[in-house]
Amino acid sequence: MDEAVTYLDALRSRIGRPDTKATLAVRGQAFNQNDLREFLRRERRVELAYEESRYYDVRRWMIADKDGEGRQNGYAHGMNVRGTINDTEEFNRVVETEKIVFNRKMYLQPIPDHEMRKTQNLVQNPGW
Repeated sequence: MDEAVTYLDALRSRIGRPDTKATLAVRGQAFNQNDLREFLRRERRVELAYEESRYYDVRRWMIADKDGEGRQNGYAHGMNVRGTINDTEEFNRVVETEKIVFNRKMYLQPIPDHEMRKTQNLVQNPGW
């Protein structure tokens, strides 16, 4: 853990940010594995905001099916396009457009059937 913080602090010092322990203390967090893990996830989310890595991070960390900032299920939201142009309040109202489902089995993709038929030694990923 200390080695990881050493490298992280080297990166943070290059851009004039305070060290990790000081930042955790200001946020009221302890210097332990769980708080450090959350700190690193937040740092990564901010640093790589527009580099399309969030989708894969959430799945690698296995937080896509949990409530909170990594949740990948629920409803997609959009504008009420059926509202009239004269009623801007109704037109600009945010509505739920479709339900997004993410099951635990989706962390692993299914092995294609044609691959499964090649040998009986393969075992299909759980849930598929």
